[in-house]
Amino acid sequence: MTHNRFGPLEEDMPKNCPACDKPIKKGQYATLISLGPGDDKEAQQRCRDGRSYNAIALPVHLECATGEVIPIFEVGDSVRFIHKVNAMIDGMVPLNEGGIYLVTGISDRGVTLKGWVYQTWPAEWFEKEE
Repeated sequence: MTHNRFGPLEEDMPKNCPACDKPIKKGQYATLISLGPGDDKEAQQRCRDGRSYNAIALPVHLECATGEVIPIFEVGDSVRFIHKVNAMIDGMVPLNEGGIYLVTGISDRGVTLKGWVYQTWPAEWFEKEE
């Protein structure tokens, strides 16, 4: 199934994500999950006929719907490490929970931080520091 994504959102959504029951916040990406034609008789008939119709849909975190994680940071952002386990690579200084780090690069695999040139960290381990 293909999902159109929208975002980063410019404001919080009024309801929680039905998949994880967490808020869909400003800056995150979301998609719509179609529930079907609802009680609209014409839309129900179009659905049965295999034709396009206007569906009832709910917003869901993109990650909850597809597993796709999109970094919500930009190079130069300060981010706070929120992962529950301290991360250490090759005996180097660990990233500490609550520590603030500077984003120096972004890829589809995550973020690169100042002082960690050859290491990419999962974006979901961080939140943007305001």
